[in-house]
Amino acid sequence: MSKKTGILFFIIVSFTNILCAQWELVPDTSTPAALEEIFKKYESMPQLRIESKSSGTIANFDMRAPLSISPDIPIPQTELEWDADTILLEKFNGSTSGEVFGGINYVDSIPNLNKAIYLSQGSWIRYIPSGLPQLEAAGSIEFFIYPTSYNIGLLSLQWLLTNIPPRWGYVLHFSLLADGKIRYAVWNWGGDFGLAGNTQIPLNAWTHVGIMWDNSGSKIYINGKLDASTPRKIWPASPSYVYLGYWGINNDTFIDEFRISKVARIRELKPKKIITLNKWSGDKQIGVVNKPLTNPLIVRTSDQITNTPVSDIEINFQIQAPSGSTGQVVNPAKTSTDINGFGQTTATLGNKQGDYTITANSPVTIPPSVEFKACGRLDVPHYSQLDSRWGDIIYDEAWDIWPWNKIKNQGCALTAATMVSNYYTKPHDFQTDPGKLNSDLIASKGYTSSLFHPSGGKIKWDVVACLSKSMFFDYASSGDKGRDLTEQGIRNLIETKLKGNNPVIAEMKGVIAEHHYTVITAKCEDGWIAQDPYFGAERKIPFDKEILGIRSFVASPTYPAPCTRSLLSWLSSPAELLMTDPSGNKTGFEPATKLVIRNILNSGYFMDAIDNPETGETDPNPTKQLGIPNPAIGTYKLDVIGIATGTYTLGIDGITENGTVKETMFKGVTAAGIINTFELNYTGLLEQPVIPIRTATFESTRKDIELSLTFGLITNEGIANSLTQKLNNAEEAKNKGNIKPAQNILEALINEIDAQTDKHINKDAAEFLKQDIQYLINHL
Repeated sequence: MSKKTGILFFIIVSFTNILCAQWELVPDTSTPAALEEIFKKYESMPQLRIESKSSGTIANFDMRAPLSISPDIPIPQTELEWDADTILLEKFNGSTSGEVFGGINYVDSIPNLNKAIYLSQGSWIRYIPSGLPQLEAAGSIEFFIYPTSYNIGLLSLQWLLTNIPPRWGYVLHFSLLADGKIRYAVWNWGGDFGLAGNTQIPLNAWTHVGIMWDNSGSKIYINGKLDASTPRKIWPASPSYVYLGYWGINNDTFIDEFRISKVARIRELKPKKIITLNKWSGDKQIGVVNKPLTNPLIVRTSDQITNTPVSDIEINFQIQAPSGSTGQVVNPAKTSTDINGFGQTTATLGNKQGDYTITANSPVTIPPSVEFKACGRLDVPHYSQLDSRWGDIIYDEAWDIWPWNKIKNQGCALTAATMVSNYYTKPHDFQTDPGKLNSDLIASKGYTSSLFHPSGGKIKWDVVACLSKSMFFDYASSGDKGRDLTEQGIRNLIETKLKGNNPVIAEMKGVIAEHHYTVITAKCEDGWIAQDPYFGAERKIPFDKEILGIRSFVASPTYPAPCTRSLLSWLSSPAELLMTDPSGNKTGFEPATKLVIRNILNSGYFMDAIDNPETGETDPNPTKQLGIPNPAIGTYKLDVIGIATGTYTLGIDGITENGTVKETMFKGVTAAGIINTFELNYTGLLEQPVIPIRTATFESTRKDIELSLTFGLITNEGIANSLTQKLNNAEEAKNKGNIKPAQNILEALINEIDAQTDKHINKDAAEFLKQDIQYLINHL
């Protein structure tokens, strides 16, 4: 571009609706072709009017939300002040020294800088400061900008006094290009020159930009940092006028702290000291409800650049507890970081298990807050089945021929029961241990029978509750996956129990063995927390770990509490149980659906198995337990439903309020589809045992003889045939109405069994065969 000589024409055009004009600023505004295009667009705008105003604002303007700040911008501490090197300085604190066109608005600026101006499309300011020609020697232009779009002209230095973009006279362009980078271009006596920046200016955020030149070269600065440079001095030729806002072309920009200097300088913008807040220690602790966390929660404040500690930073701590929790507290709630940048607090958990969040907040740090996570578990004391004080004690009264019949091998359920019992008895200063509880259960008939089961019996959970005198067994919240509970149903029950501050004994699918019992004490964001008899305290169990069943207790309202009157049936065999109460309600295994039903109030039916966690040997005799707390007085019917061929041991207990267990046991044989039925007359009298009556038919008795021969309980086939023949003869006599002959035949059958007992007929087989026959005699 060259300087033109001759007559200067001022073109004055009337314009209106300038705020609605759409302009496309050609990035290279230093070329004659580009300027010609801008001029044509400006001239072609219909009926536009420029309103000249020396200061002030246009009312009723729709301003934006509070302006944000670029994360890279150092916050200036003070406003600029005029000095000997200043040619023009605008702070825009409610006024301007320039001539305003199109109207401007004053808005809140960066902290410490008071106000800024908003230049909308069609708005611009003209300045005629003295001293502009001195910019030929050296100079600088700088301001804070808040652009809302790219491809805009920010400022122009001109020879001409004009209200529209002239065709010539441009000696400096200061622009924001379409790619978001700063560019300045000049014309001087040597020709056209320019320098483009390298950093993209963010939209909708404050950024400080500046250009400077002197004999050492030319530079562009972004937020006080050098962004581009050249050894060439890029200077404007003798400018006379300043046009801020570029005649309103494509404006939609906020500007503040505008300064033109006659020396090459940019205001000092010291890097903003960013103080970081970080967790130092104490995160992800497992704590106990109503108790302080073991470790303090420590944060550190430091300089983001140097990582050196920053002291005297205010830290506020808050604790968020599970719903319904009370008593949670942080102490102190407010502190300041020490000389090493550390600030700390201690947290006491509330009275509910679950997730706790302790937040450390600071008004001056980045981030403004950090969160510590803690999991609060119920205060269940931990016991190990491996403890040498009881680990080698024989479990139950298991046969010594089994190498793993000790508490350390089989005592996971026993040890889990110990932990839960001590949780409920702790307020009453009564504690037990696995060795003592083992002895107490043996003495109280608290194990299902070891007969046929050299690995020992299974715990009668009701008896554990009786011995504690502080809890009740919750049949209704106990069950097994795939029998009466779904996987999600088990999880829901566990969560419900934990919310009520009741730990849950869970039968897990073991790491080595199939079945393993543990005590779940909390549900937290990343899994269950368990006191594990074998694997240790505060074991974390992921949610996807399979839970096979749960056993639940509830605290008794009084201490010592009486035992719950219960009718308990248990079975070790390839068979299932189904109980029908006096009103016809049923609980147990339903043959038609092959699922467990629980229609008797508060009743339960579940299966227990104990494996060896060291060897992985599985329990050969899972035991089913069917319990009815507070049974109704009347006659119950109990069906033993065969699901495979085998022998069974059936126990029927009446548990009294004083803890006495009246136990009656039966032995028998079964096969798939075979149903043995017992009648139980429950009187409710404390010391009167429940006397079950085994019901039988001629067909069921024949089947018992056949199965006894199959299992070797009858060792002579001729004896078995003899018994069957007598049974057939009795049935034939009965069918003909010959009751007395039928009775005589059946009594002779009993005599034959007595004669062969311990010879060719096993004692247990003799017992249940005689029960069958006696029932037939009584019901001829």
